[in-house]
Amino acid sequence: MGYRAAIVEALEQQYKAKIKGHLVNIDIMLDNVVSVAEHPDVLGMVDAEIAKVAEWEERLGILLVYLAEDEDE
Repeated sequence: MGYRAAIVEALEQQYKAKIKGHLVNIDIMLDNVVSVAEHPDVLGMVDAEIAKVAEWEERLGILLVYLAEDEDE
């Protein structure tokens, strides 16, 4: 595996981990209201987590579409 492929793979794994972490946060907020009871703006908190997922999804898409090498090359 060359440097380019190693870097792309590492970034892909990193982005997917970030997405998973934010989705876990959303699940916790939605399924366990007690955990966020001290926060009056639960809707805002969930929205902020969704925005973070969108950011990492966008980065992942750019990485895979524009920077990942085709296996045929």
